This record gives sequence, structure tokens and C-alpha cells, in this order.
Amino acid sequence: MAKKERIEIPKEVAAKVLFMANRTCCVCRQEGKPVQIHHVDDNPANNVTGNHAVLCFDWHRETQIQGGFDRKLDAEQVALFRDDWYALVSQRRAAHTQQSSDIAQASEVSLSLSTSIAEIYRENKEYELLATHYNSIGNAELRDKYIELALQRKPHDTTICYLRGLQNRPDLIPPDVLKRELKRYDKYQDHTERGRLLSTVGQSREAAISYVKGILRSLEDDNAFSAAYYIKELAEDGVLEQLFMLALKQAREEGDLWWQVRAMQELGWDEELHKLLLANRGDIEASDNPELQRLLADAIGDITKSIEIQKDMARNEHMVADGIELRTSIPIDAQIEKILSDQRALFLKKFGREPSRKDPVFFELDKDVPTPLRPETIRKQLLATMEAAAIPEGRRRELLKQMGFD
Repeated sequence: MAKKERIEIPKEVAAKVLFMANRTCCVCRQEGKPVQIHHVDDNPANNVTGNHAVLCFDWHRETQIQGGFDRKLDAEQVALFRDDWYALVSQRRAAHTQQSSDIAQASEVSLSLSTSIAEIYRENKEYELLATHYNSIGNAELRDKYIELALQRKPHDTTICYLRGLQNRPDLIPPDVLKRELKRYDKYQDHTERGRLLSTVGQSREAAISYVKGILRSLEDDNAFSAAYYIKELAEDGVLEQLFMLALKQAREEGDLWWQVRAMQELGWDEELHKLLLANRGDIEASDNPELQRLLADAIGDITKSIEIQKDMARNEHMVADGIELRTSIPIDAQIEKILSDQRALFLKKFGREPSRKDPVFFELDKDVPTPLRPETIRKQLLATMEAAAIPEGRRRELLKQMGFD
């Protein structure tokens, strides 16, 4: 069969075909792949409208297969793929155009309103409001301009703290101003405003304490909105992140690996956590902490081991009925086991029998019948015991939490 003569596709035709297909293969539809214009009827001289389709090199080769076990991509299939792809591209463009139009219209309205508000504030010489306005739309230069104008008026201490907070420059708040403001909030027990100010100057722990006091007061006053608002503000101000960073610092100083891991998890520091696990691989493998071992297995890519550890953890975890209450029974480490063993021996000596499930683990020694210790007494005795055993503070917290004490 004589080879068909190829006639160059007119530029305007090629441009239209490529545009309608978004320069993308109509079969695989993977953007960015090299493409070419295919003649649907396999006649390179036929450039009439409707005889072209955009194909990547891979799928164009499929149109050239003649017989054999491979199925040829024939002209009818190419036309179906092409028409469907043209319709989809057209729909996407229409949606994008409408969305862009809506965005542009909304942006124009927003700009007009923003300009009008700024002009009103300027006419009224409301420099603090202007600074707040420009901060809200991300114009730091104009924000700082009006902050300086506002500060020239020698405003109230509250305004000074607020404006420097807008700039994220708490270092520019004069110490005497800060001291007076905190004293004022203490006097009127305005806990949430005190929390805001402490958050501004980077005192996260103290800020959290003040916020919580304010939130509790709102709840006690049955003011659900106020409580919810300040909980949200507490989270958005970055106080929680700063507290987790403080916890991480404490855990590092105490050499407590578990709480370093937990702090990094809460902070979302995945890369740092990965490095920490690998750096402590030997200690983790030698430990009796299955959760750390699972995390290490995930970090080194040992999926099989990770699955096995999780299965073991599931096998050792049970829901135990205790009256009407369900509680989780999990493996305990050697230190807790020794404490419980000592208490059992003390019970045998005091009451002359084995403790039952209903008997308290920790009991009053001056009572004739097993009488539970008060929670605060239990915690105090446990702390004293662990301190005498030179158990690190972080580990003491972990052990107390495992035994039901916060």
C-alpha cells in the first residue's frame, strides 16, 4: 500500500485543536505529557474539521497497531474519547470563568468597602482603628504608620499593649506599662484579658492559667458563648503550641523519651520525631514500651513488626467488668508491679487474707477493715516513694497517670 502524503496541519487549525483539548491527551488525560495531533481517519492529508485529536505518544502508538493480540485504538474510539474530553474541558473552563468572575466581583466590593472604611477612620482621626484595619488586610506598612501616630497621643496602657501586640513587638511594651496592666487585671479579676496580655508577651504557661480561670468563671456563670469564645482564642493564639514546646523542653532536660515523643506528636513535628526515634533506637528496642516500639518500627519501615506489635497490644488489652463500670486492663511495667506487690504483702500482714477485687489496693493502716485512702493521700505517698527511688520527674508523671492520677 502506498504511503499517504502528509500535508502540514494549518497553524490556526492546530492551535484550535490544542486549545479545545487543553494541550492534553484525550485518552489518558495526564497534564504535562508530550502530545501530538492525530488524524482520526489515519489520513495525514485530511485536515478537515473534526478529523483531529490530541494524543500522547503512548496512545498514538496504540492507533498504529495492526492485528495481533493487542487491541487497536480505532478511529471510532478516538473520536469518542476526544468528544468526551472536549466537553469536560469546556465545562471546567465555564466553571472556572464563573468562579473567577465571582471572585473578581467580591474582591472589587471588598476593596471598595475597605477603602471607604479607611477614609472614615482617617476623617475621624481614629488612628488605633486605622492600625487595626490595615493589620486585618495585611498592610503592615500602613498599620505601623498609624500605630506610631496613635502612640504620639500618649494613649492608655491597654492601647499601648494592644498596638504593640498587633506588630508582634511585645519587646516595645515598656516594663512599667506591662506591670500596671497586669496589676489592673488582677485587681478586677479580669482573667481572660490578663491571659491575652500574657500571651502577647510570650508567657504561655501563665497565659493558659489565666485563660482557664476566665473560662471556668464563664461556665460557672452559665455563659456558654463566652467560654467557647475564649477556648477558641486560647487555641488560636498559639498558647497550646507554646505549652507543648515547654513540655518538650522539660522532657529533654529530664531525659524522658516518652514525653518528648508525645510532645512532638502533638506539635506535628513529624520529621523531628522520626529523627528522635532513630537516634534512640537501641533504648527503645530494649524498653518495655510497646507504643514506642511500634513507632520505631514505623519509622524504620518495618511494617510487619509494627503490625505484630499492634496485635500483641490488642491481645493484652481487655475490658474488665467492675460493677457497672468498664475499665481497661493493660500490661504494667516492673516498677508499678513492684509497688502493687508490696501493697499485696502489706494487705496480707494487716488483714490476714488475700485481697479481693473489691478491696482497695491502697488502704488506711489504722483501720480494722480495708478502707480506701483518700486520693490526695495516695498520690502523696506514691510521689514520696518514687522520689526516694530517684525516679525522674517525667517518669513519675507517667507512672501516676498509668495508675489513674493526673
